[in-house]
Amino acid sequence: MRPMRTCTKRGARWRSRRVEPETALRPSLPGRCCVPYCPRVHVAQQPSRRETHMVQQAKRSATTVGAILASARQLFIERGFAAVSIDDIAAGAGIAKGGLYHHFRAKHDVFEAVLDAVQAELAAELGTRIQRIEGHRSPHTIATNLRIYLEAATQEGLRQLILVDGPVVLGWERWRGIDDRHFMDSIRTGLVAIMPAGTPPEEIEAATRLIAGAVAEAALACGAAQDPMAAVQLHCRLLETMLCGLQQHGSGSHPD
Repeated sequence: MRPMRTCTKRGARWRSRRVEPETALRPSLPGRCCVPYCPRVHVAQQPSRRETHMVQQAKRSATTVGAILASARQLFIERGFAAVSIDDIAAGAGIAKGGLYHHFRAKHDVFEAVLDAVQAELAAELGTRIQRIEGHRSPHTIATNLRIYLEAATQEGLRQLILVDGPVVLGWERWRGIDDRHFMDSIRTGLVAIMPAGTPPEEIEAATRLIAGAVAEAALACGAAQDPMAAVQLHCRLLETMLCGLQQHGSGSHPD
């Protein structure tokens, strides 16, 4: 490239200055790679204003939904589904009712999201306990871990939310679907660990359904008992007896 002649402000001295191309290498800084600098390339790597706006909007939306669910959870536990209105939930979340409808179509949808979150928390606690006894599962440890669900049923608010309002508000199928999604895998995994090797999959699935149903019924009984903790102890002991029977069960041990 030919040098370009420029004139300084002082005097009439001329000097030559070489014009650098736009893609010239800029001095590399620590932690940066030394690549040809091109304004168009570097601008493209930066998030656009639209992308930045979308990220900020998603954060605001998540914050609003979290406030709605926190408000609804407290109200549903304290009062029950029927005694809570959309206005109550919106007021507790600090938003207008229209803001709530922007995220949820109806109160039923808010309730379903709250129930799903509560069940997820219980399932996470159950999963943590199961991981602690990995490789040492027995009918006793499984029954002890299922105690989490029974103890939750002894808390009046959670019992109302999970076992009373849940099936009524959502219907049996949707309520059962949430319960299955969070707990069935844990129960099934425990049964696979204690039942004889080679047990047909259909028998494991049937046993999983039986234990899950027994736990749900036990939770209702414990929640309604005059001495809830004594009821929890009793049902855990009987669940362990059922699990011991499944442990001794083999595909060839039953009559044709």
